[in-house]
Amino acid sequence: MKKAIIAGFALLIIGCLSNGCESPDELEFSEIVQTKTSIKQSDIAPIGSIPEWVKSKVSSDIYAKLEIMSTCCRIDYSFLREDISPERWKDITFAIDGICKEIKIGNISLDHPIIFSVASENVTDSFQTIERLGMLEKGCVGRSKQIELFTSKYGPVLYAIIDYVYNTNTKAVSDIEGEVFLAPLSTGQNASFNGKARAFHLSNNTIQITCNGKLSITDKNGTLLYENVNVDVHFVP
Repeated sequence: MKKAIIAGFALLIIGCLSNGCESPDELEFSEIVQTKTSIKQSDIAPIGSIPEWVKSKVSSDIYAKLEIMSTCCRIDYSFLREDISPERWKDITFAIDGICKEIKIGNISLDHPIIFSVASENVTDSFQTIERLGMLEKGCVGRSKQIELFTSKYGPVLYAIIDYVYNTNTKAVSDIEGEVFLAPLSTGQNASFNGKARAFHLSNNTIQITCNGKLSITDKNGTLLYENVNVDVHFVP
């Protein structure tokens, strides 16, 4: 299979995402990104669906809020497959409450759906941030989050990886880097994406990622399919 690439891709990245950083610098760059083969499978559910196993992992109150969110959110339930500390649950609940409020006032709806995801509390100090920054300050850890951005009729095809430094004391986020990449398709199919992405911090302790552009897929018969991508992701860092 030929390698699919993202041609002319522009990714906007916030240079400072800490709380109180009112006017963060943005770094824009363009590069060609190869298709990645090492992709972690997610537990992202379609709108209107909650996996049966989720009910035993959360309280009745949280489950009721997930039901509200599922009406117009694709939720990645991967975070529920690991142990979550009480302090971490406070962050997650705060973000969930914020999204439920946005749904209530109509800012998030079926016309403007989102993807909701939570970074793993246990994935720390294990990626290129350490190589890039060297020794981190006390209380700071490196975190990485892979997010499924878009699913075509051929399956999940567009992903993002966000790497950043998280201060466990202040809950501030800094030194964020990221990339958007394509998943490998079946033999004989090729894909490319031309677009842009942006990440920024929200007041409800989430990072928002927007990704817009055009996805092109050539199937086994040589037919070219175009799909517009307009994705809004909220994830708890």
